[in-house]
Amino acid sequence: MDNVSYETLDSNLPAELSDISEGDTVTFVELNGNIQILEKR
Repeated sequence: MDNVSYETLDSNLPAELSDISEGDTVTFVELNGNIQILEKR
């Protein structure tokens, strides 16, 4: 969920970030409708 707009977003999770679970805060980018998770905070 975006903390600014509270919009729920769908993304594919990279294998190296497999320890992310519900409620975690992540850094992501969205470009042309493609959302990429960059890191777990």
